[in-house]
Amino acid sequence: MCELIWAPEIHRIDGKWYIYFAAAHTQALDKLGMFQHRMFVLECTDADPLSGVWEEKGQIKTHLIPSRWMPRLFSHQGKQWYLWAQKAPDIAGTPISILPGWKSVDDQSAPVMLSKPEYGLGVSGFSRQ
Repeated sequence: MCELIWAPEIHRIDGKWYIYFAAAHTQALDKLGMFQHRMFVLECTDADPLSGVWEEKGQIKTHLIPSRWMPRLFSHQGKQWYLWAQKAPDIAGTPISILPGWKSVDDQSAPVMLSKPEYGLGVSGFSRQ
């Protein structure tokens, strides 16, 4: 988890600080030609995140294995929602997935694919949403 840190976000949830981000264990590309990013979270229980102690809570795992990046966490109607971009071997482009009601790195809820590219730039070259 020490290479290619990408898209960090800091959140205060229930009195604790969290940083969500993507990182890779190497700069090598996988068999899909992608960096091997996975999603991680850090936690700080101190009031001041700048002087507090941060703890690695671990990798956010889903049953979707290929590269994942651009993690986003938000609250809506009292629930936490977690979404990210995902490279899948059977989909041209970069689909966006979400975990509704997400609770922690150990949450094994089934993600829902919100969108996938279907036209033009979204499915050509280095595919992007």
